[in-house]
Amino acid sequence: MNVIAFELGGTTLGSFFKFSFFISMMLLLTLVLTACWEKSNKPSQEERELNNPDSTQELVELTWYYPIRKLQNNQQAVEEAVNKITKQKLNTIVHLKPISISEYEAEMNVIVDSGGQFDIAWTSAWFFNHHNNVMKGAFLPIDELLGLYGKEIKAQIPEFMWMDATINGNIYFVPNYQVVVQRNGLIFLEELVDKYDFDVTKVKSFEDVEPFLEIIKNNEKDFEVFRIGEEGFFDPDTYGYWGDAPGLGVSNLGMGLIKKGDDTHTFLEGDIPEFQDYLNLVRKWYLKGYIPQDNLTKGNIKSGAEKAAAVSWGWTLKPGGEIEEKMINGGYDVIYVPLSKPLYTGVTNTMNALSATSEHPDRALMLLNLVNSDPELFNLLSYGIEGKHYTLVDENTIRINVDGGYAPYQAWIFGNVFNGYLLEGQAPDTWEVTKRLNETAEFWPYLGFVFNPNPIRTEIESTTRVSQMYMPKLLTGVVDPAQTYPEYERKMKEAGMERIIQESQEQLNKWLDNKGKK
Repeated sequence: MNVIAFELGGTTLGSFFKFSFFISMMLLLTLVLTACWEKSNKPSQEERELNNPDSTQELVELTWYYPIRKLQNNQQAVEEAVNKITKQKLNTIVHLKPISISEYEAEMNVIVDSGGQFDIAWTSAWFFNHHNNVMKGAFLPIDELLGLYGKEIKAQIPEFMWMDATINGNIYFVPNYQVVVQRNGLIFLEELVDKYDFDVTKVKSFEDVEPFLEIIKNNEKDFEVFRIGEEGFFDPDTYGYWGDAPGLGVSNLGMGLIKKGDDTHTFLEGDIPEFQDYLNLVRKWYLKGYIPQDNLTKGNIKSGAEKAAAVSWGWTLKPGGEIEEKMINGGYDVIYVPLSKPLYTGVTNTMNALSATSEHPDRALMLLNLVNSDPELFNLLSYGIEGKHYTLVDENTIRINVDGGYAPYQAWIFGNVFNGYLLEGQAPDTWEVTKRLNETAEFWPYLGFVFNPNPIRTEIESTTRVSQMYMPKLLTGVVDPAQTYPEYERKMKEAGMERIIQESQEQLNKWLDNKGKK
């Protein structure tokens, strides 16, 4: 989160990111059992190789692409340390290929569309979209490989979460197990809250924070007033709606929603009043100077901002996230102010996938399995080299060396964060609290619904292009909604929005009938 797309990852990073929770949930597919195989008394070739890679396997080199908030000076030293482990345990060398978060999606699309060779890539529902990449054949199904080489991964992640990683009956992704709950809200700089004696406990709506934003704008030139990403901060769930109709291409559209408590489960064809209120509010904040006018052109917070933000928006206010937010917000302590209840959003916010062009998918899956089961390797990728990039405070907690040359603050990119260290300042029970939150959050009522986009693929592509053209500017207040939104709505209808909602409704009704829910 975090205010950035990286939040989604668990802190503010995220919030790099576009948070397309609503789309991802509608694209959840039915879990299919992994292929079975019989074992003879004699170990199989795969088992012999896995148990003794150095003596039975050739040396293999893998390439792993992933986004990063800021490129790290000591990246090469960390990669060399990683390869000491992977070569010894898997007879494998991995070439780590971090790409600046502001450029990741565009660069990866070029690589994929040109048929470029690589082995592993990070993907998600909100950024470098997982579903779109499967549809164009970029990723491999991994059911069989998981059965052979991913037993530790399968054991760590609750069974129902694998639905999120399944498309058209096949598992395509290795989820990076972390907080799987969305609880959004505002993130305040504690120093400024104390300085102006602002009572954050009274903040229950966006309007409640306006007096503080005005104070910061008039008195604190060294801070950004309010920080958001291009996805804005409109959340239908906060207003009593379930997310967008599947296939609309971008979340937070404010149309194609289902009212909570509606027994007919009917998608609304038009927008909702709350969305228009949001557009007017964010436009007002933009004109008042609360939102930087270069918010979209500077790559927004996804790539890291020059100034700390007095207030920012976070999609995932997770347990212990304040410490990570502090690290990427100038070292300032922050205060979380949640504005929504915890809602299970699934594992599609951060996953890794195997490339369809990989020459060694078996070894790539072995690598992901090792990253997710070997704390030494996971912590090395996440935090660097002990004594150089961080210091052990106790057995489970570390202090980051901010000048050490490696501090990406995005453990959620690589694997299971519950295998990682805690950061100094995080409570000792942070992981336990996070797991309880995962298990007790409100569940989306359509979990398991499988949307088939094939009948409306043309409409999906067309509406996605329209959304990408208009929504970032609307959601961040750059344009006047009174003039721009009617034009956007007209072009969405011309692109096939109504057909998408109709098809979504028909498929959902059929699913509900089969489940006896309608």
